[in-house]
Parts: sequence; structure tokens; C-alpha cells
Amino acid sequence: MTKRSSVSGLSINNNSQNQKHRKEKLKDRTSPPSTKISSGKIWRTYSLNISGPRQRQQELYMLQYAIVGIVAVLIYMNSLFGNLVHDDLYAIVRNDDVVSLQTTVPSLFFNDFWGRPLTDERSHKSYRPLTVLTFRMNCLCHGLNPLGFHIVNVALHATVCLLFMHFSRLFLFSDEDLSFRAALLFAVHPVHTEAVAGVVGRADILACIFFLLSLLIYKRCIPDNAKQKSNSSWCYSSVAGSIILAICSMLCKEHGITVLAVIVAYDLYVSAHPYLYKRIFNTSRFSGAVNFKAVFWRLLLVTAAAIAIIAVRVLLQGGSLPTFLEEDNPASFSDSFQIRFLTFAFLISFNCWLLFCPLTLSYDWQVGSIPLVESVWDWRNLSTILVFLTLFCICIKLCVSQDKHQKAITMGILLLVIPFLPASNIFLKVGFVVAERILYIPSMGFCILVVVGASKLFQILPSKRFYPVLQIPAFFLILMFACRTVIRNMDWQSRETLFRSGLKTLPNNAKMHYNWANLQRDVNNSNAAIQHYRETLRLYPKHASAHNNLATLLPDDKTEEIEYHLKEALKIDKYHVNAHVNMAMLHNKRGDLEAAVRHLDIASTLDPGNSDAVVNLASLLTRLRQFDEAEVYHHRALEMQPTNTDVLNNYGVFLMKKGHDLEAYSYFEKVLTFEPNHVTAMGNLAFLENKQGKQAEAESLYLRAVSVTRSPVTLTSLGGFYFTTGQWIKAKDVYQELLTMSSSEVEAKLQYGQVLVKLDKDEEAEEVLESAVSSHPRHVELRRVLASVKTSLNKHEEAKMHLEESLKISRDMALSDDTKAKLHFEYANKLKDLKEYKDALKEYQNSVSLNPSFSIAHLNMGALYHLLGQYKEAKEKYNAALFLDPGNTILKENLRKLERLMMKAQDKN
Repeated sequence: MTKRSSVSGLSINNNSQNQKHRKEKLKDRTSPPSTKISSGKIWRTYSLNISGPRQRQQELYMLQYAIVGIVAVLIYMNSLFGNLVHDDLYAIVRNDDVVSLQTTVPSLFFNDFWGRPLTDERSHKSYRPLTVLTFRMNCLCHGLNPLGFHIVNVALHATVCLLFMHFSRLFLFSDEDLSFRAALLFAVHPVHTEAVAGVVGRADILACIFFLLSLLIYKRCIPDNAKQKSNSSWCYSSVAGSIILAICSMLCKEHGITVLAVIVAYDLYVSAHPYLYKRIFNTSRFSGAVNFKAVFWRLLLVTAAAIAIIAVRVLLQGGSLPTFLEEDNPASFSDSFQIRFLTFAFLISFNCWLLFCPLTLSYDWQVGSIPLVESVWDWRNLSTILVFLTLFCICIKLCVSQDKHQKAITMGILLLVIPFLPASNIFLKVGFVVAERILYIPSMGFCILVVVGASKLFQILPSKRFYPVLQIPAFFLILMFACRTVIRNMDWQSRETLFRSGLKTLPNNAKMHYNWANLQRDVNNSNAAIQHYRETLRLYPKHASAHNNLATLLPDDKTEEIEYHLKEALKIDKYHVNAHVNMAMLHNKRGDLEAAVRHLDIASTLDPGNSDAVVNLASLLTRLRQFDEAEVYHHRALEMQPTNTDVLNNYGVFLMKKGHDLEAYSYFEKVLTFEPNHVTAMGNLAFLENKQGKQAEAESLYLRAVSVTRSPVTLTSLGGFYFTTGQWIKAKDVYQELLTMSSSEVEAKLQYGQVLVKLDKDEEAEEVLESAVSSHPRHVELRRVLASVKTSLNKHEEAKMHLEESLKISRDMALSDDTKAKLHFEYANKLKDLKEYKDALKEYQNSVSLNPSFSIAHLNMGALYHLLGQYKEAKEKYNAALFLDPGNTILKENLRKLERLMMKAQDKN
């Protein structure tokens, strides 16, 4: 015992001596080396010994930050000169909240991302006012120049990369190099091109910035370990700041609110895991008590705030969810729970694959891109099982073990999963199948997990000599991702490059063909546009807009096919405004103005801001002489587009038809003030000049219009002027030129034939009119005039045939009774000339039954009865004609002759 005590005592003394020796040695290191050294030298010696390594470490940190920031900018340099494409056109170029100074800033907070009121049933319900505000600021600074928008996007992306690196360094990794690698991988990941190169993707970048700031602020509430206690004096202010930043993230894009779920899950795990691990495994590895009361209250605050924010968000959008079409998300429209479940589960694994291998990227993944998973035996279910099994194993590992990267792995899983949940169709239906920009925030979790996985691989190596070897594939991964990003940026340069890339990547996607067809239509390549619209409908027959757009490009003579496609569009989507407008135009061409008005009325009700519907409705109501209603829509059109020359011209026509020629004159002059070469306004102004007897001024205006554009329209107007003013020679020259320019102009041929008749060139007129009838056999007026020419040439049987055809055609047409009465009258005259008196009397009777006030028909019928010796019937018809036309001298003379004949007949009896 004594020996053991002696040894123990010796050990204690030795330890004491060693501790004393170490303290003295440390004191020697930190003390000035000699009193003979000056104070400046003393400080420099101390700085080199103590601050030197720390300063070099700080310089290394700054270098890493600089590399990440520079790489993030350089990798997207070739995106700076791209145009505004795809959704940019709707969210920026055509969004009054962005481009119109008349829209106030507070109104941004009541409209959706596309500028439509949130309470509108057609609203997309995308509420991102802070993002829209940045677009507006861009627009105020440099207009719609795309360069400014792209510069801001790239700068914001670089900011996210630096914030992510700072967040990882403070929050997750003890090894600063891991933070650098994760940030570098994030900076070059190709899946971000849609968010950065596409200007609309700014919503995801801004949401990510506030997302990270919210996490960084909240970190001050979470102890780094179980022994450390959070300072409750400023903890609640950090919670409040974190909630405010979460709201800002949500106001940039909806899924930004998920940062609060990440906070709750991470805080709960970090706070409870050590205690639970200690209790379950009965280990004393962890010491210190967890302040569960503080944890409970801060998590309660965060949860309550999240619920309140979501409730306010739902109230802002009117308590309703957005409505989507089947083409947006086909699986969500399936009646089978199995198909929905398997497809949505596979889409999760598909998004994971995009993060691991971003070779196949597309701006759109809608209809036809990813077929539905309809069977449990579909091989794609294996990838789903693999992904979920991997996540499950990682979660179990986190629960039952301890690791120096445990916080990083936990945060990686939370960032990968939780921000993606709103897009997973689990909680609500979304309007897309896959959207790469949605992966902007989850990709941070992916980068964290990849870096941790690589570091663990290094740890199992038998020797550090293999470290440089394993750095090579890591370098090539960064390099390949960077090259893929640079190449992918080029796809976002223009509509053509973007749509071409989509068509090449996903040729079975109907949306790709539809967008490409739209582009071809816009560049006037109608044949290619029709081909791709047809391909769109082959791949997806329920595409309403493809039906509508195809109908607008088909030739006018394919009226049945045009009507079919428009009806299909309205059957699929009864709220399709453009389909209603185009259907109205089709009815207008057919002469069914009332049906056209019905469709335009629906279109203007569905979209009060649709100028096409309002303008066309005003014009049609004017033609129907419903002036009171027409004036309402004309005023609406003028309010919507006060400087639109077509709108001003239409209102001038409206005033002219109301008889307000002076006011109409002023509007036509206003049109020519805004647009001096507006040929339609010139024609209308010339018409008014001619009406007032100013033929020289009218001719000058018509000739001016022809000099601006020598087209069938302007030549027809000029020819019509010469025709109505009896200038037959000039009219003949104009119509000859017009027919060489456009031989299918039926009205020109009709008037040309009439001009030739006036010039006593009946045979030439016959030839012109016969060619017109052969190409337009159902043109009633053509046949009627041709019959007149045939009569002049004594070809009475041919004239009779054309008049018979005119009557047959007129039965199927919506012609006025007066027009039909005149046809019957002319046919009766022809029958009379051919001495087919009974048939002639029937046709005269048909004429007066359609138009009882047709005095000349009564007169001719009386004359025919007179000729046939049916004096009583003749006198009755003469009297009827005399009542309608009491000043007709021929009628009076015939009546006197009839009375004399009747008196002679009575004398004989």
C-alpha cells in the first residue's frame, strides 16, 4: 500500500511539474524576447507569431469567396446577350405591372405574377410581388433592354453562391474546403440555367437569397452543441427576423415559405437528437441539458407564423386554387389513384436524376415528355424505389449514429426534400410536370450531400497519397457541369434557339411542336406552322390553342375545316377567348352577323381587356345599325387604345353611318395625323369628299392611297370611285390592272363587266363575267348581271338559265326579301320576253309577295294581264301600282288605255 501510495504521489508531482513547465514555455512564447527591442519590433514579432497564420487563413477564405463569385459570373457571361423569351414575354413585356407607369406599385400586391388580379377566376394565383417589383425597377432604368435584366439575374446568382458558401461555413462544415467545394458545385450546376438565363427564373433566385438569410438569422437561436446555451435575450428577435425574411422569400416565389419548415425540422433535430441518442444508447458521451422550453416556444412561434402566413396568402387569392388544363399536368387528371401515385413518385426520382445527371434539359416537360406510369411492373418504378430507399437509409443513419458531418447531412436532406414538396403534387395540384427552375433551392441540398459523400470516400482511403488522384474526377465533374451550363445558356439566346432545342430534346412533346409552330407563324412561314400544329394535335388532340391557331392559318376556302378546329377548341376550353373571336370572324365572313356578335360578346365578357374582341364587336354592331350598343364598345376601344389608328378609323366609320359626317371627317384626319399612310382612312375621307361633291379632292385621296400601296384594296376603291362618277375609261384601266394583279377578285370582275357594258362592249363583258361565274358559281349578283348582258346580246335562254340559278342559290342564302323580290322580278321579265306569260305572272306574284311595295312589279303584272286581255286583273294591279307610285306617267297612260279598252268591250256587249 505504501509503495502504491508512493508511486501515485510521484505521478501527481510529475504532472504538476509538467503543467508548470508547459505554462512557463507558453509564457516564454508570448512574452517579448528582450527589453532592448523597440516597441515597434515587439508588435511585429507578436503579430508574426500569433496573427500570421490566422491572417493567411482569412486570405485563403477571401480567395475562395472570390473564386466562387467569379466562376458564378463567368459561367453565365454568354447568357447576358440573350433576348426575353418564353415566359419572359408574358411576365415582363406584356405585363402592365412591369411596363405601364399608370399601374401603381401598391397594385402589384393585389395582382398575380402575370398582372392579373388574384381574385380573377382565370388568375394563375402565382403571387410574387417582390420579383415583379424588381422587373419594374429594371424597366424604369433601361426599358425592355434584355441586357439589364440578365445582368441582374447573374449578379443575384453570384450572390446566392456566396451566401450559400457562407451559410455552409457557419452552419454545416468544420472543414472550410467542403463549403468551398459545395458552393463551387452549386455555382456551375447546369440545372440552374433556366433560373439564371431565363429572366423569369429570377423569382427562384430571389427566393433562395431570402431563404438563406432566414436560415442564417435563425442560426443564432440554435446552440452549436448540447453544452452551449442559446442567448434568449436576442433569440426571439432572431426568430422574428427569420420569419420576416421567410415572408420576403415567399413574396418572391411561393415555395420560399418552406424555409420555416426547414427551420423547424432542423432545430428539432439538432436540439433533441443528442438527448434522445443518450437515452436510447445509455451513453454519457453527451453532457449538458437541452432547454426544451426555449425550443418549444421558438418552434411554436415559427409554426404559428407559418400557418398565419399561409392563411393570409389563401385569403389574398380569394380562397380558391388555380385551375390548370390537362396538358399542364396529365397525371393529376387521371381517375386512377395508382397511376397518379406511381407517376408522382417517379417524378421525384426523375428530378433527382436531373440533379445527378443534367444532360437532358428542356424548358418545358409537359404533355408527352414523360409518359404516365400506369403499371407496377413499369421498370421506372425501380428508380423510384432506389431513391426512396436511399433517403430512408440516410434518415435512419442520422437517427441512430453520430458523425462529424451529421448537421451537414441533415441540412442537405432537408434542403433537398422540403423546398421540393410544394411541386411534388402531394399537397396540391401544380401546373407543370417537371420544372428545372424549381430545383434551384433543392440543389443546395444535393451539393451538400455530394460534398459530404466525397469527403467520406476520402476518409476510408488507406493512405492520403490517394487524395490527389481522387481530386481529378471531382475537378472533371466541376468542369463538365460548367461546360454543360455554358452550352445550355446558348439555348436561351432567342425564341428560335430555345424552341429548336426543345424540339430536338423532346420530339414527342406536343408543347414543343406547338411553340415551334407559333414561331413559324410569327415569321410568316405558314406551311411549317400548319405542319407543326397538326403534329401537336396528333400527339395531343385536346390542345385547344393548337386547334385555334391552326384554324387561323388555313386557307379561306377550307371553311369546314376551320369551323371544325374552332369548335374543337371551344369544346375543350369554353373560355378560350381567341377561339371565340376567330369563330366570330368566321360567322362574319358568312354574313351571319348575329352569331358573330354573340361570340364577340362572350369574348369581351371573358376578357374585358381584349382589344380585338371589343374593336370587332363595335364594328359589327355598327354594321347591324345597333348604334347605342356600338357606341359603348367604340368608347371602350378608344379608352383602351386612344392612339390606335384602326380604332380611330372605325369610330369615324361609326359616326359616318350615323350621319355625323363632320365629326367623322375630323377622326379620319386624326388618323392621318398619327399615320399619314393609313390607306383605309384615306379611302373613307375620299368617300366623304365625293359625297360632298368634291370629286377632285376625292380623286386626289384615292390616288394618294394607290401611291402608298398599289394593292387590290386601293385599286378597287379607286375603280369604284371612277365607276360611281361615270368615268368609264379610267375605271376600265384601273380594273384591267387590278385583274392582272389579282385575277380572283370577284367584285372587281363584276364591276369591270358593268363598265364594259357602259362602254357598249357587251361581248367583252360577257367573257369577263362568264370567267367570274365559272370560278364563283354561287355568286348571285354575278349571274344577275351576266343575265342582263346575255339579254342585250339576245341570248335569252342563257339569260333565263342564269336567273334560274340565281333564284336557286338565293333560297339557301340569308338575303333580304327586297333582294329576292328583285330577282323574281327580273326572272319574270325574262319569262315575259320569252312569252312564257303564265310562268311570268307567277314570278311577278312571288316578287310582290316578298315586297308588297314593289310598284314596278305591280305595274308589269298589270301590263301582262292587260296584254292577255284580263282587264279586271290588270286594272287591279295598275291601281295597286298607282297607289304606291302616283306620279308614274307610264302607269297612268297604261291605265287610260285599259279603261278605253274596257269601255269598248262594254259597248260591244
